[in-house]
This record gives sequence, C-alpha cells and structure tokens, in this order.
Amino acid sequence: MTNRLLLLLTALMLVGCNTTAPERGYIVNTKTNQVLYGDRIGPGGQTSVTRSLNNVDPATFEVIDRFGYAKDKHLVFKSGGSIPFADPATFRKLSQYYAADKRYVYFKGEIVRGANPDNVQVIDDKWSYRGYLLSDNKVYLGTDKVFTPCDIDTFKVFDVGGFAKDRECVFFEGERVTGASAKSFRGLYIDYGADHQHVYYQTKRVKGLNVKDFRKLSAEYAKDKKHIYFHEQLTTISPEGFKTFDGAYAKNDQHVFYQGNILQGADPDTFRVYYFGVMAKDKSYCYHKGKRTECEKKDESLSQQERQENGLKRFLEIQNKSLAKNAKELPARIRDLKLALNHRYLTPDNVNDIDLSKLPIGFHFRWIDTSLADRSVMYELRSMENDIATFALHSNNLRGALFEKRSRDGKVLSDSEMKLSAAFSYQYTPGKCLYKLGKCEQEITPLVTADALTNSLLQLSPENPQGKLYLNEQIELVKLQQHAPTGGPYHISYDDGVWTRIDERGDKELFMFDEFGLPVLHFREQDGQPVDLWYRKFEPK
Repeated sequence: MTNRLLLLLTALMLVGCNTTAPERGYIVNTKTNQVLYGDRIGPGGQTSVTRSLNNVDPATFEVIDRFGYAKDKHLVFKSGGSIPFADPATFRKLSQYYAADKRYVYFKGEIVRGANPDNVQVIDDKWSYRGYLLSDNKVYLGTDKVFTPCDIDTFKVFDVGGFAKDRECVFFEGERVTGASAKSFRGLYIDYGADHQHVYYQTKRVKGLNVKDFRKLSAEYAKDKKHIYFHEQLTTISPEGFKTFDGAYAKNDQHVFYQGNILQGADPDTFRVYYFGVMAKDKSYCYHKGKRTECEKKDESLSQQERQENGLKRFLEIQNKSLAKNAKELPARIRDLKLALNHRYLTPDNVNDIDLSKLPIGFHFRWIDTSLADRSVMYELRSMENDIATFALHSNNLRGALFEKRSRDGKVLSDSEMKLSAAFSYQYTPGKCLYKLGKCEQEITPLVTADALTNSLLQLSPENPQGKLYLNEQIELVKLQQHAPTGGPYHISYDDGVWTRIDERGDKELFMFDEFGLPVLHFREQDGQPVDLWYRKFEPK
C-alpha cells in the first residue's frame, strides 16, 4: 500500500505542472487558451514549475505585474492565487506589494483593514513581510496594525530592522519605544537600535550595554567588551569562544545555550543546528526548540524509498492521533458552533425557508481543515443574478479560484469544479443527498481515484524532475487515497442541528449548516475511525 502511495504522491505533485519551461510569473498559452503562473520553486523541489489558473478568462486577462498582480473581468490575482473581495474594474497597483480598488487597500493580496483607498500613500514596502502605509493621517503596518505617529509630517522608516521615527517619537513595528531620543536614534541590526545613550532591543532598553561597545552577533544575541546579551537580557555567558547558530542556539568553549540559558548535557564540541534553528543535535542527543528529544535512528541499510515509507508511517501515526483528539472534542466544537450561530442553524423544518437573496454581496466565511495539512478556503458571495448565487472559493493552495453556484433556495447547481490538479486544495462536496431525510439513491463520485493518479504519472515526460517529497503532498495523498468517499446510496437523519449521512458500508458523516444551507461543520469517519474534519471559522466580534 505504501509503495503505491509514494507512486501516487509523485503523480499528485506533478499533475497539472509544466516543468520543462524555466519560466516565472504569468504566462498566456495561446495554443491551449490557458493562463499559467510559474513559481521559482515547485512543490516537488523543481527549479521552475508552472500551473494553470482555474476559472481565468484568457480573453480579458491583464498582467499588472508579471510576478505579482493580474486580473481578468471576474477576478484579481496575486502570484497566481485569487484575491477575495477585489474589484477588477477599479483595481490598481500602488507599489511592489500594495494595491487598491474602490473599496479596499491590499498588502500582498490581503486587505489592510481600515485603510481608505481614496486617501492612501505608500511610505515603505522594501520588505515582503511588512509594509508601511499612510491613510487619513494614520500609519498602517502590514494588514492589521495601525498607529498614529507623534508628528506625521516627519515620520520615516529605517532601512534596518523594524524601527521608525518622527521628530518626537521612536517606534518599533508600531509600538512606542519609551525613553528613546528621536533626534539621535538609529537602527543597528534587525531588532536592535540605539540613541546617543542606550541600546534597545525592540521596545525594551538593554540595560548595561554601552552604545559604543555594541557588537551584533545574530538576530538573537549581541555583546560588548565583557558580556553577552540575549535580546534585552544580560547573561552570565563567557564571551570566550562564543559562537551563535540559527534560532536561539549558541555555544562557547564550555557550554551550549538556548535563549541565553545553558542547555544542560549538550556537548559544545559536536553540537550542530539544522532546519533553520528549529532542530539541533550533538553526539548523544537531539533537541527541538531547546528541549531534548529522541533522535531518529537512521538505518543506513535502508534505501531512500524505504526511508520515505517510514516517514509516511510516522506521519500517519501523528495524523491519526490528531484526528482522534479532534473527534473527542467534537461535541464541544458543535456546541460552540451553535452558540456562534445564535442557534440559527438549518433544520428539516426550515429547509424550505432558505433564501440566498437575503445575503449581501460580499458575504463570506472561512472554512478550516483541522488536519496537519492546515488548509483553508474562503467562501465569498460574488453575485446574485437570475436567482442564482455564485460563490468564489479562494485558497492559498490554489491557482485561480473555484466557483460554486446555488439556486436561490439553496440547491447546489454546480460543485466546486474539482480538478485533478486542484484536488489537494479542496475536497468538500456537500450538496448531494442532503436537506432531505431517509434514503437517498444519488451517488457521489470520489474526487480523485488511484487509477487517475497512476495514469497521470504514466503520461508524464521522463525528463520531468521529481524533486523531493514534501509533507503537504504526503498529507493530501494519504487523505485522497486512503480516505476517499465511497459514494452512495445514503441514509440521512437529523438530530438537534446535526445532519448525519451514512453509506451502505456504515461509514458516517456529520454536517452542520447555517440557516442558508451553507456549511458550518463536516466530520467524516471510515471503519469507525475519524478521517476528516472541516469547520467554519467565526471571527471574534
């Protein structure tokens, strides 16, 4: 079984990809009438991979920025993915990462909450992880932080780290640095800055560290002539032979340290760090974020494929434990969802009252997968025309967007247009055999079959590099191959807000819907074991 999983996994990674063209950015293929977006690194480790955008209109497609924004008559895109709520007719680029339309300002495709698109000025967006924007005399940092400088006319951002200042005040990522002199303040290194008297780590003063003696060591550590500092804290570490690693690890001739404290039992002579500072090991032990863990015993006699098979087995064990925990917490989750809905959920008595025309255009919610895949889908009501509601389904895992059409009374007219290349992004097909009690003869076709994946692999060019296997693809393959729905007929029952669908094998699914018949929860089990749990994420009020 595991051998086939690995074969199918490779197919899933490469299906829908064109790895032969070393392209990045948007590409319009006039022969196939497709729009593609090329990534620098593909999901299988390829140096370049292009994927087709779902539901794009090639005739009206317009590239705004080859490696960033684009649009057609229906949607706006950022790096190939669709942007929820964006209006193509009024969408405009402001800078490398900022854009706006008639309703919103966007940073890297995410809404800058509260910013006024009619009064906006980009202050700084040199770094992809943050940007500064001026709107209505307020400064917006990224997408969700806003603050008011002491003197807006003199506000500026430092090239180094997260510091900014005006003629009166100093800020670190929007927070006031109390006591710092704005006149003499300067950035030193990443999270360290200084005025004429003191050194600061973020918003905190580093007591005892002389400005003239400051020496940067890493993002976590600094020193002067006699001492080592971790963040703003003075440590007792001897500078003799001191060396830093990625993360918060460091060592000297006597000890290994994590976050400025001795890592008991660690051997400095053989200590090394990997996975960007998350993991570490020495001759005797392994460490994860500063805590000693069991080292994986590597059998040199195993082949690469056997090691990958063992990795899949370990993942399955972790995944099954996570799903079992979610199943145990399911009653509490159902209770919380009912409260979030104010007990206005779908019942057999109010199915005939569904009226999607009562929803405002732009109505939306986020649909979350609780597995280790960490997937999410944004439902957005795009239009209501001729008594047909069209929902766009946006996901970071997807190129373009999927669409779901429903009649005014809630019946699903077209599912989310599942395609093999997008199967790992979204696999929820709730619209069949629901809203009715008793037996339903209608069958549900699995989203993707093992044969389809295998055939896709056989059709690939032998020149395609397969690259290394990534965790997300392993997760999705396990879900699609081991836990694919078997199809109908089904028996439907209802009890206190929860709809239950059971197939002929006895496999069970639980659903909750809001009063409009839109999904709130979907739990699925096979052979008595939980295999899937999606739920609606309610934002705090």
